[in-house]
Amino acid sequence: MALRLVLTFCVASAFAASAQQAPESRPASRPVCGSLEVDRGVRVLRLSGTPREQGYAHGYLLAEEIPAFFDRIVVELRLGPVKLMTPKRYEETALSFVTRRGAFSADEEEELAGMLEGMEARLGAPARSAALGRPITLDDLKAGNSFGDWIPISCSSLSTWGRFTADGGTATVRNFDYPPHPELAARALLIARTPADPAKKAWATVGYPAFIGVLSGMSEAGVGLFVHDVNGRARPEGGRLVPRLLALRRTLEALDGKDAPAAALAALRSMDTYVGNNVHVTSPWDGAHAPAGVVEYDGDESRGEGADLRGPEGDAVCCTNHFRLRATPTRCGRYARMRAELEALASQGRKLDAAAGRAVARAAAQNNPFSRTLHTVIFFPGARRFEVMFS
Repeated sequence: MALRLVLTFCVASAFAASAQQAPESRPASRPVCGSLEVDRGVRVLRLSGTPREQGYAHGYLLAEEIPAFFDRIVVELRLGPVKLMTPKRYEETALSFVTRRGAFSADEEEELAGMLEGMEARLGAPARSAALGRPITLDDLKAGNSFGDWIPISCSSLSTWGRFTADGGTATVRNFDYPPHPELAARALLIARTPADPAKKAWATVGYPAFIGVLSGMSEAGVGLFVHDVNGRARPEGGRLVPRLLALRRTLEALDGKDAPAAALAALRSMDTYVGNNVHVTSPWDGAHAPAGVVEYDGDESRGEGADLRGPEGDAVCCTNHFRLRATPTRCGRYARMRAELEALASQGRKLDAAAGRAVARAAAQNNPFSRTLHTVIFFPGARRFEVMFS
């Protein structure tokens, strides 16, 4: 079944990237296996090929944006007068983390090395960080892709099926909440990938320049993975740790959609992470296995090999920023409001379609100086339909 992205609720083809020469005045040193387009006001970055080819296309097509985004969001992130990150803190935390403990796969290393090559080909010189006063290195790109481990990702989500949906299939609503910043609003884009390796699924995510992981992602198998922060951070001692957004990517590329929550649990247990996560997993309903669940994932190997799977309450799964299996559940207004909104729909004889999904999302949305809903996804796994709204 074809996979569709719906951009601000208009259909667009997601996976149409092919090798092409980019039209910019400085010629690329090799074919650019991708494209960057604007579809109904939303930027879509399509990438295909080997990891090196995808990275090269990403770097070439976004060469001017990546250094500025890296400086403002990774090295010098601030909220008004509040500095959440400084160059000194970046060097001592994120950069130090990836050089000492970051576990990156060979494919991820290849992709990021290709990104450096693509930027240099477009710019005619190595890409530089103005904030750090030096060229951007492979380790810097790694650190940028571990940034989800340093700044909390709030978020909320809900999946349901059966009596709550028109066809009985799965429907999922997801808010991505993060510290608001003009650069995040200006640079958000959809990234759609078609790997050359047939063992890896094609997939799409909402993302940002230089970003190679998964925030709000969907694969051609109809599997969706959505990350949420949990404040009880395990911070395991010793050993190599996988940045959580890359752990989600590896999982999304591998799952075939069969009993996806259990398969995601097994995959994530094989990768140690630095921080506590709720990973919302959703998939088409096969009528036998629950199609959605939450992997409570914190890397504490003394308990459940570092993760547990929380199943549905009836025919719905809610998720915010607290564990319910690995810790005593805490009160959360957003969690309660999503479930209440769902029950209200049922009492009115309504089903969870796109319009009702937006109402559920609004009930849990955040808008404060430290956490704002930056995008909302409404996902219908059986139809491979992925609808996106940006704030």
